[in-house]
Amino acid sequence: TFGSLDIGGDIDVDGHTNLDNVSIAGVTTATGNITISSSHPKLLLTDDTNPDFSVHVNASAFHIRNETDNRNDFRITSNGTVELYWGGGLRFSTDNQGALLPNEKGICFGDAGCKISGKNGSGSTNGLFFMTNSSIKWQMDGSGHFLPSAVGSYDIGSIGAEIGNVFLADSKKVFLGSDQDTEIYHNGTHSYL
Repeated sequence: TFGSLDIGGDIDVDGHTNLDNVSIAGVTTATGNITISSSHPKLLLTDDTNPDFSVHVNASAFHIRNETDNRNDFRITSNGTVELYWGGGLRFSTDNQGALLPNEKGICFGDAGCKISGKNGSGSTNGLFFMTNSSIKWQMDGSGHFLPSAVGSYDIGSIGAEIGNVFLADSKKVFLGSDQDTEIYHNGTHSYL
């Protein structure tokens, strides 16, 4: 038994080596698997100028965590769900239905001024929301109605970019005017204006 050993050259070990503590300064090259075995194995990645991250597993998930801010950034659960976080908040996940976004989060384009978002439930405050130029223009509400966000502000089609046919069921009406005082409809037998 001795206190320390200082070797200035290479060490070639054939067979198993059991070391309690290893500090490596420089490059480490492995030609096979690296196994970290414990009840909650963790690989900690540290850079003096950046936050520390860890890669670890437990019985329920594989995690990539921001250790400095103590939050998940990426997770794969044992049931196959993949979760992506931003600032500690869940932003994207998967399940057997496909991709999921949390309520009121959305798919953004460009600088997030164009966005499609949604909120589960029925009624006028839920459904799908379509945003351009950083404001909501259209909504498909929780009851399935397609609504503009402001009365008389948005067109469907325009001169030179007309839409095709519009199909309405019997007794469904087209209402005209701010007071909807003109209507066009067909009741299955007769047409009315």
